[in-house]
Amino acid sequence: MPLEPFDWNVVIAGFWNRAILTPGWIANNLFGVPEGTELQIDVPVHVVGPIRVTYNGIVVVPTAGQLIVEAQASSYQSLGQSMAIALRAVNELPKTPFGAVGYNIRFKGPAADRELQPALDLLRHTCDDRFALDGREIRKRNHSWAVPFLNGIANLAATLEDDVVKVTINYELQAHDQTTMAAWLTTPIEQIESETRHLLGNLLGLEGVLP
Repeated sequence: MPLEPFDWNVVIAGFWNRAILTPGWIANNLFGVPEGTELQIDVPVHVVGPIRVTYNGIVVVPTAGQLIVEAQASSYQSLGQSMAIALRAVNELPKTPFGAVGYNIRFKGPAADRELQPALDLLRHTCDDRFALDGREIRKRNHSWAVPFLNGIANLAATLEDDVVKVTINYELQAHDQTTMAAWLTTPIEQIESETRHLLGNLLGLEGVLP
């Protein structure tokens, strides 16, 4: 079976004013829906944490240090919608002290699946035999790469832990102004999909297991 997409999102690091980012404000200004529209609002009861406002498959999570926009479907179409909502936040609150912006694409699958062997091969190392001879079980493996993408960075990572293999890409840009943020968030989703398939498929050899 192919790798399964999971937990795709857009994250904008900055000093967000949560007094402004109320469920009503998020509904009106980010989702663009009229007052009275039914939304799902999750509020932590037994722990301290941020609210989660959900509408039409997109979740907005405001924290003091990050604004997270999650694509529940973990698809390129939903990620594009998440980027558009994140862009609205940047345009509506341009005086926010920004730090960085990234969109995250993640895949996972069971290590026991033979079709995912190419993903496991990424994590092999010349030192593996030394650990085996020393009687040491390797509990976790990871490998990472960072390569240029547009005016930012594509951070790739492959991990194996608890018999699950994960492959992720974080497209990141360090930025402090609204104009630069907005330009990054308007990257065509077709370009992101093409770059993802090139990096994971052509360069990491995972073309056969990408959905």
